[in-house]
Amino acid sequence: MLEIIVISSLLALFIYMFARGYIKSKREVTQKEKDFRLDLISTIRTQKELTEELEINITELPVRKLSSFLNDNSLIDSESYDRVIKKHFGTGK
Repeated sequence: MLEIIVISSLLALFIYMFARGYIKSKREVTQKEKDFRLDLISTIRTQKELTEELEINITELPVRKLSSFLNDNSLIDSESYDRVIKKHFGTGK
């Protein structure tokens, strides 16, 4: 009986630690992405005038589609975009 209690406790502790780490990781990724988008908007503002609609699109689009959206609308040059990506994520295209 004692073995079952110990194993159950260890299993519950393992699940708790995994969930805690997963949630913390998700929060960090969300914060990095938010900071990236804000920095991207400020970088674009230094080069061009942004409309509210474009800002909303930049903040709501998935990161994978963001690059093509920016290129399609000619909002930022590739060097500036790469610089912002490296600043926040550590890698470029």
